[in-house]
Amino acid sequence: MSASCKLDVRQHVEDGYRDELPDMCVIVDRSRDKALESFLERCRKKLRKAKDEVAQAMVLALLVSDACSRHMPGEQREVLLGDLLDMSASRPSATMGPQRALLFKAIADWLGSVPCTLERDVSLNVVHVGSQLPCVVDLLFDPGALYEDPSAKSQEYRRLVADAAFTGKPPVPPSARTDLAGHMPRPPWHVEPWELEIQRARRVGRGGFGEVFQGRWDGVRVAVKEMKDNSPSHQEVMDFFLEIAILSQLNHPNIVRFWRGSVELHGQTRSLLMVTEYIKQGGLSRLLHGHGGPALPDPLTLAQALSFALDVARGVQYLHSNRILHLDLKSPNVLCAPVWTAKLCDFGLAKMKGEATYVQSTLQGVSPVWAPPEMFDQKEGLTEKADVYSFAIIFFELLTKRVPFAEISAAQLPAVKAANQLAIPSGVPADCAELIRQCCVASPAARPSMSGAQARVREIAQSHDISLLEVKPPAALLCFDDDQQRRVQDAEDEAARRLVEVDRQRAHLRNELAELHKTRSC
Repeated sequence: MSASCKLDVRQHVEDGYRDELPDMCVIVDRSRDKALESFLERCRKKLRKAKDEVAQAMVLALLVSDACSRHMPGEQREVLLGDLLDMSASRPSATMGPQRALLFKAIADWLGSVPCTLERDVSLNVVHVGSQLPCVVDLLFDPGALYEDPSAKSQEYRRLVADAAFTGKPPVPPSARTDLAGHMPRPPWHVEPWELEIQRARRVGRGGFGEVFQGRWDGVRVAVKEMKDNSPSHQEVMDFFLEIAILSQLNHPNIVRFWRGSVELHGQTRSLLMVTEYIKQGGLSRLLHGHGGPALPDPLTLAQALSFALDVARGVQYLHSNRILHLDLKSPNVLCAPVWTAKLCDFGLAKMKGEATYVQSTLQGVSPVWAPPEMFDQKEGLTEKADVYSFAIIFFELLTKRVPFAEISAAQLPAVKAANQLAIPSGVPADCAELIRQCCVASPAARPSMSGAQARVREIAQSHDISLLEVKPPAALLCFDDDQQRRVQDAEDEAARRLVEVDRQRAHLRNELAELHKTRSC
């Protein structure tokens, strides 16, 4: 490819292709380019999780920008495309533009994921993507951002790319310029930062992964989680995008709603924001143990414990049916919604169960009390049975209003768990105690499945003549004005319905805009 030409959607990059860049000749040959083949397979696995074309373009741009950051020495005239790959962090530079543009075009062609055109003149390297709405993809300044073309944003991006002289502090990306007109296509789960009203004075939680604040989104009260790292890498942004893309499709009564995400730019740093529905009652940990607020004054009845445990089991089973492992299941991450309904939240470690068993490299933010033994020794990959163990610890808390292993030091905890030495108080019904023991055995294979544990909870309730459909919440939760609470709940439900309708209308408008551009281009 010469310094002034164009590869459109019908012209694919194939083996034997030679690209004459200003300071080197890049050769495409997958038969002898092991680094390129490895990167292609990595892209293939990641893009499987991005369902729509916009998300695939964003993820591929982040993958390419994260991997293609090597500055080749000028005297190395001919290089393989894989020689340009380097996972080390690097500041954006206009000299990387041709490399990243070619790599994006090549991967997109081979995977057939994103129709794209590579446009190049003497100093300009841009990639057009989209089969419906033509866009320019940002590969340098805010990788993954898409700018409608033509528009003021795409023109500014072209100007920045053509300016090969910028050094030091990178320029402000067009995506962060509110003074520039131009549509920026986003996936359905994306929320623009300026649409969020974050009430930072009302912090409702803090954990190893960030802080949670109350907020408003389109009139609906929501919880906004700001990730701890305020300068995430391209890899971390990509993983965040893919996780939100998966979670946004969840729909279950025992899973929090409105999984949405956003990347907020602050100067040259990025902040990851996760948006979900807001649950006023807070976490089960507060109600049982007084962590972060007043605890319930009385122990739960067996009926209340079984009803809530069944909700937790349903939520976990739903995740497993969608091939998702929670991996951070604990009472602080189980919210209590009206009226006495469990909702799982905080999937900061949630992972899709792929073709191979997922292995967690460290405990990271997982609390050791709820972690299964296999999380400590790392000899085995983690499976759904890790969540079964954590469920049993929550069941223990519901039945006893205590946190287990309180008398065990952190250093002794792995050995105690591996030896199946969970001490269950004598007041716990024998059938409940037996279920806890079965779920907490050291060997994951010996634990029941989540569906099996759920069925056992139902059997226990039946053996005690408990109708789970008639269980009433703890009296302390009913001390507030029922009419006022009902009005608030009705208003929030109505706002939630309006939000779903707004999402539907936005999708319809995006399709109409794409059709309009398609007609104009013809």
